[in-house]
Amino acid sequence: MTQQISMSRFFSLLRWLSTYESRKLWNLFLIAIVFFAGYETYAMYYNIDARASEGVPLSAGVVMRMIEKTNGICLLALTLFMCIGATFAFTTLHRRHAGRQLLMLPAPNVEKFLALWVVYVPVLFVCLVLAFVVGDLMRMLILPLLTEQGHLPSSIPSFFSRMWYWIALRETVPANLQFMMESWTLILTIHALSLFCSVLAGYAGWLLMGVTVYVGTYLFINSYGQASWHVPFLLVLAVVLLLMAYRLFRSYTPSQLLNMLRFHGIQFR
Repeated sequence: MTQQISMSRFFSLLRWLSTYESRKLWNLFLIAIVFFAGYETYAMYYNIDARASEGVPLSAGVVMRMIEKTNGICLLALTLFMCIGATFAFTTLHRRHAGRQLLMLPAPNVEKFLALWVVYVPVLFVCLVLAFVVGDLMRMLILPLLTEQGHLPSSIPSFFSRMWYWIALRETVPANLQFMMESWTLILTIHALSLFCSVLAGYAGWLLMGVTVYVGTYLFINSYGQASWHVPFLLVLAVVLLLMAYRLFRSYTPSQLLNMLRFHGIQFR
């Protein structure tokens, strides 16, 4: 079998994977909608109750600050959902029958790995952004039912503006730009760790990732940014984790899936 990537075969592989991954993506999408709609409604209702006076509408400046603060938390939540979603990227590999079918597909391992990466990184990102849009629209319907001053504008434009601000690293102040770079490095490393944990532990990947991040927070992150080597170290670590994930993915064989310890359901051997 040639190891050269074929785009037609790659897209066929994506269509096959959609059969198994669509339910998990749909569940993450629905959970994200509930979170975004619930959090936005609660946060804005709380701020209206705390700042508004009877018969006096909120000023435009107060409303914009409220929306920007809420969007900041929603962006953090989106990042968290991306990391949690990444822990489900390779759970198909840990399903006895689906995993064997995946490994026996007539395609190179690199295509299988990249196909799962596409589903759980760019596709999942689009799903989560759409979940925020739907959640904000639901907030605009629910909040006016709770308070007379709940007719607030959509936070979607501000959300996309803030997200692009972070993606494009548009900060011109050196100190703030350094903070953004450190934040991105940390996010990429945790996301790479999530992918590795998914290959290693399957459905228990989120638990392994959470424990590892907790221990890492205690040992390292409290001092993060205080040394010049921290950012390069985490960037190298992220690359190493991705390479380890791919190497571990390649090491699985269909026969192993019949005898290996199962991390889902009650099938343990």
